[in-house]
Amino acid sequence: MSESDVNADDHLLRLFRVIVQESNLRKDQNATAHALLMLLVRVGNSWRSIYTLQNNTDDSEGYGVDAGTLLRAMYDAYLQAALICHDPSESEALAQDYIDFQHIERFKLKESIMRHETSLTQHLQSSPNRDEGEKRLNNEYDRVKARFLNERRKKDGTIKHGPGTRNTWYRGTLAEVADRVGNSDEYDSVLRHFHGCVHSSPMAVQCGPLVSSDHLLHWASTIVGRIANFCVKHNHIVLDNVDQQILDVLSKPYFGPDH
Repeated sequence: MSESDVNADDHLLRLFRVIVQESNLRKDQNATAHALLMLLVRVGNSWRSIYTLQNNTDDSEGYGVDAGTLLRAMYDAYLQAALICHDPSESEALAQDYIDFQHIERFKLKESIMRHETSLTQHLQSSPNRDEGEKRLNNEYDRVKARFLNERRKKDGTIKHGPGTRNTWYRGTLAEVADRVGNSDEYDSVLRHFHGCVHSSPMAVQCGPLVSSDHLLHWASTIVGRIANFCVKHNHIVLDNVDQQILDVLSKPYFGPDH
């Protein structure tokens, strides 16, 4: 990696940190600001992990599958952020759904653990805080579950809701989310590309991502840049012209007319 590349990456890291700090000051203003900050921090940390791998792995191909796994998670986070921001009239409700879905996750995790007889189950069952903790967990689950009920279309065309809850805060599949926000081409050509890295498919394990390891960090930068730009626009964060131009370049579609 050249010195200019290192300097550019260091500049991006400082820029991302500034946007995280400014967004953190505004996270309590509304649910959208809070949800976008959560997703920005998530992808920012993954960017830093890929940066660390790239700069501390002698074998340039040795971290490709791990970086591909991180990129798959990062792009997933980007699509969720894009869904929240896609229609401003729905942003607050969607952002609140994103934040509140943790109560569904906590409840399902508890149910999953407690159905087995393990040392962890026994530890939880004997905890002096169990009754209070389960009561709080159940109350939060009951408070939000109506927004996340499974939906099934019956033969007569009506929709049956529940009794269970879905496994994602958004309706439908991630591919459907990508289509809704206008990123179906990227989903098929980019996100699917990294599925094998997550699931240790033979192609991914043997060949790694079908992109040079030198470009993995740049790819990660585009994902962070997109969510950072969402935060800048939503929170009205003022950047200097150069930094804003950097974000705008990073946020361009991968398959647009300029690419």
